[in-house]
Amino acid sequence: MAAERLTPRIVAEVVKSAARRLGRDASNFAGHSLRAGLITTAARRGVPLLKITAQSGHASLDMLQVYCRDEQLFDGNAAAGLL
Repeated sequence: MAAERLTPRIVAEVVKSAARRLGRDASNFAGHSLRAGLITTAARRGVPLLKITAQSGHASLDMLQVYCRDEQLFDGNAAAGLL
């Protein structure tokens, strides 16, 4: 049965392969890209953080925040116009 499971290495290879097919630099992507994408998308859609941690297995909201990519980091920020 173990041979049928996806290992972290295989997942990373699949993600990197997909990135290359899209013309992206595969070195910027890994299996954690999927996890970060799930968490970021769920947060943007308003899924309660405790529900996200139940799915992701994170023990703390602090660690969950590390995975949540905020591409709108400077929206509504006082320093936004300075950049």
